[in-house]
Formats: sequence, C-alpha cells, structure tokens
Amino acid sequence: MPANQPSPSASSPRVAITVVYGKRSAKLNVPSTLPVAELLPDIAKKLGVFDPTLVYAGYRLTRDDE
Repeated sequence: MPANQPSPSASSPRVAITVVYGKRSAKLNVPSTLPVAELLPDIAKKLGVFDPTLVYAGYRLTRDDE
C-alpha cells in the first residue's frame, strides 16, 4: 500500500464483495477504503488465473445489479 494512504483498520466500514471465476467464487468482506485494484492481483493468484496466457483480454469488474 502506498505510504501516503492510511492503512485500513479493522474498525473502518466494510463492504462485501463476491469474486467469481468460472465455477469458483469467494465472498470477501473488505475495508471500504481499500481500492479493489489493490486486491485483484492477490485474488487472481489465489484463483490460479494470474497467468499472461489467461489474461490477454483482461478482466472485468461488474456489479450484481448490472
């Protein structure tokens, strides 16, 4: 995390997100002050999809109501 941003604390407001890839999904409860872009590399690694041959077209962030 960049030095100029405060560290998200356990007492900060939280937001629930669900990550879906293929048939896999994970529900996360993360600090609302944490940019999703900071989470994506770790999420992709844990799903085993952080591979240049898989991400040539990129990924898309969508909302449930779209």
